[in-house]
Amino acid sequence: MVGLQSVGPLCAGTFGITATAATLSGLTIPPSGSCTLVFGVQANKAGTLTNTTSAATSNETSPSSPATATLSVTAPPIIAIAFNPTSVPLNGTTKLTFTITNPNLSTTLTGISFTDTLTPLTNPTGLTGTCNGTAPTTTATSISLAGATLPGGASCTFSITVTDPVMGVVTNSTGPVTSANGGTGTAATASLNARSGAVAVDSQGHILVALPNANKVLTFNSNGSPLGSLNPSFLGAFGQPSGIAVDSKDNIYVADTGNNRVLVFASIAKGAAPQLQTTTGNFAPLSSPKGVALDSSDNLLVSDTANNRVVAFAVTHSASGGVSGLSSLTQIGPAISFLGQLNAPLDIAVDSQNNILVLDSGNNRVVTFTSWALGHAPHTQIGPAIGFLGQLATPGGLAVNSRDPNSMCKDQILIADTGNQRVVILNSLAQGAGPRNQISSSAMNGQLTNIAGGLGAAPNGNILLLEPSSGRLAEFSDTGTFSFSVPITF
Repeated sequence: MVGLQSVGPLCAGTFGITATAATLSGLTIPPSGSCTLVFGVQANKAGTLTNTTSAATSNETSPSSPATATLSVTAPPIIAIAFNPTSVPLNGTTKLTFTITNPNLSTTLTGISFTDTLTPLTNPTGLTGTCNGTAPTTTATSISLAGATLPGGASCTFSITVTDPVMGVVTNSTGPVTSANGGTGTAATASLNARSGAVAVDSQGHILVALPNANKVLTFNSNGSPLGSLNPSFLGAFGQPSGIAVDSKDNIYVADTGNNRVLVFASIAKGAAPQLQTTTGNFAPLSSPKGVALDSSDNLLVSDTANNRVVAFAVTHSASGGVSGLSSLTQIGPAISFLGQLNAPLDIAVDSQNNILVLDSGNNRVVTFTSWALGHAPHTQIGPAIGFLGQLATPGGLAVNSRDPNSMCKDQILIADTGNQRVVILNSLAQGAGPRNQISSSAMNGQLTNIAGGLGAAPNGNILLLEPSSGRLAEFSDTGTFSFSVPITF
């Protein structure tokens, strides 16, 4: 009920108005007279709505019959957008899909229109699909739809490919979707994360850095002195390497995202020569894998991002300690029981108890599972809310710090909370995974920016972090005390 808009001249009485009802009492009407009241109302759903009054009563007559009136309400169109994948390297491409729905079951919407300026995304190409036969229009910086028609209950979907020129989180918002006969609906929003890379450390203290934009994997000594870079050689060039991990014998595993594969290299101590690759998991092709991790039994876990799943492999070692084979096991997701569905799992980590942690970036959370040996059953989720540290926003990286020399800090969970430009530090799963601290600035460069992945544990138990805006790999304590940095060209 919006309010009383007008009162007729013979309507002298007591009026009552609430959010959902109107009442009238104490009215006196002369013979052959009438009273007209006009109320403003607002419909909360579409369709044919029926309003029925109670019976009118008076001191002189029997109660009247209730009065009834109907109102036909047409709802505006609904627009939704989504990126796939939701994480790309700097200047990488992704598909942006638009879905427009007519929520009215029996009313056709006409004149459906909207505009998305795409800023700062660029180069919209490869338009596919229409809206019930009406093709969207693209320019160098926008996409728009004008004059489309959708029957009742119908929807339309169309997509473009866009380029992300900005490191970190980009939030794209359309303008409101409008229609000629259903009014104006809301806008739609989706976020895209340009991932900075990944960090791993082997048992000898060597630091490995995967850089998807540079198509390189760099290696360093524990003090940050450069050693060189990995060469895929006969396996072909890197294509956006986004994830990196080492096994118990220091063999190196790289999620080569752009080539939809995982590459395996010998340890740095044995020359880091390429050994083998896999392009499938659980009998299906990998699609944009972005994270890799290994448990203490050397089961390899891969976050197969575009397929919304985690796939697992048993690693077979040769007599010399290299990797001679990967045997596909099974997968986690997309459906994960009472925890719903994985949505763009971006990164993965394993703690010292072999619990599995998956950065479910599309759902702004970390989901956890029991160890592979115990059946990898879903356990719990962390986020979006994380206690006094607020809400996660498009998290871009995950690590578990199993190297902290303080036993009370062992297995701390580290999250690159990209949308909030901070590193979130949580207690271990064994301690309840509650909020512990956050790092949002560095002693050298002030406020952290472009935090988009690239987390790891240093040999001394400190935190390693890739900082693209500062062009470095930095080391911090879990209280934010800066230790050293290594220049990196992203």
